[in-house]
Amino acid sequence: MKPRIAIVGTGIAGMTAGYRLRNHADLTLFEADSRPGGHADTFDVEDPNGPLAIDTGFIVCNTENYPTFMALLAELGVKTQPSSMSFSVRRPQTGLEWESTGLGGLFANRRNLVSPRVWMMLKDMLKFHRVGLQEQPDIDDQCSVAEYLDRHRLGKSFRDDYLVPFGAAVWSCSGQAFLDFPIKFVLDFMKHHRMLAIRGRPKWRTVEGGSRTYVRALLQHLPQVHFNAAVDSVHRDIDGVTLTVCGESHRFDEVILACHADQSLAMLADADEDEVNVLSSVPFRKNTARLHSDSRALPSNRRCHAAWNFRSGDPSGTPPSITYGMNILQNLPAAHDWSVTLNDVRDVAPETVARTVEYDHPEFMPGSMAARRRQLEFCRRRRTSFCGAWWGWGFHEDGCASGQAVAAAFGACESPLLRAQN
Repeated sequence: MKPRIAIVGTGIAGMTAGYRLRNHADLTLFEADSRPGGHADTFDVEDPNGPLAIDTGFIVCNTENYPTFMALLAELGVKTQPSSMSFSVRRPQTGLEWESTGLGGLFANRRNLVSPRVWMMLKDMLKFHRVGLQEQPDIDDQCSVAEYLDRHRLGKSFRDDYLVPFGAAVWSCSGQAFLDFPIKFVLDFMKHHRMLAIRGRPKWRTVEGGSRTYVRALLQHLPQVHFNAAVDSVHRDIDGVTLTVCGESHRFDEVILACHADQSLAMLADADEDEVNVLSSVPFRKNTARLHSDSRALPSNRRCHAAWNFRSGDPSGTPPSITYGMNILQNLPAAHDWSVTLNDVRDVAPETVARTVEYDHPEFMPGSMAARRRQLEFCRRRRTSFCGAWWGWGFHEDGCASGQAVAAAFGACESPLLRAQN
């Protein structure tokens, strides 16, 4: 008799676990939202050149760094197309603008050629890459980004014009939050993605038709999802698991919590000390994303338009913003400059906004390094398994691999490569 398993959450982690377990268990899927996919979220807009499907959450992947996810797409027959990953920084207070694809981008504004601050940033970038490659394996988990910068005397121009904007863009967090990240976590990620190397960078891709294409393909292999079905509580006992969903009790042999760490902890009515310690080690922050067509959110110099565009905050307290250039990332045949801007909207006219949505993103602290090494311990522990991108670096591959790791614990498939556990 197949075990009765509840899966809570239909983001990439929950859907991957369900897909791999579909022939090995009697599955019931609960989703608190009205749609599946989590951060795989595609929205239709009308552009003068025709309708477009634009992603506002997950956007890009590559074969090197997303092996589990890319293998899943291939298995499902979902096609991808080339994308581009470039980065720009704009600091309106100083007039600085630069873009990352080479010297042409760095000096797109000719004034950068005679800027001592730009040359100091470039000097410290080379130092950071060299020292980071040497020290990355041996750095202590507790050393923060800020402490590391002080230790190696990496200057303000490097910090404020490169590293903090980079971290804020990658992890959709504030600059101060990124400075508190463990530097080992950051260097591990950069080394894994070959961002500390001059050559051999990954070739990025995006899902044709938007990320909902793969969501629809996965749903064809899964039982019907219960939408708008928030789980109120999870009780474990020696014989099974009881889920209370919208006031009704449901009984299962085991449960897979494919949610954010804080959401999973809130559901557990009988969390033990280890569960509390691990699940509370990765806090989450809400970010508001706006899909719009206001080109003022991009650098004023068109040669600095990039896939990721960072704009600094100002002394009045206005926060920095991150703008994703969707025409570049998704190869959109668009007449407008379609972008997704997180949080600050000082450059976004309301009439250009096509969609506003909130996403939760993890913020990694020193304690999260030790916690994520325990990922496999939390598969089938007390009849409960936990999966989600927060086990790794917070990206789609981490979510997909964590879902497959749970399915592997049931003997349903091969174990994935969990690179983020080092």
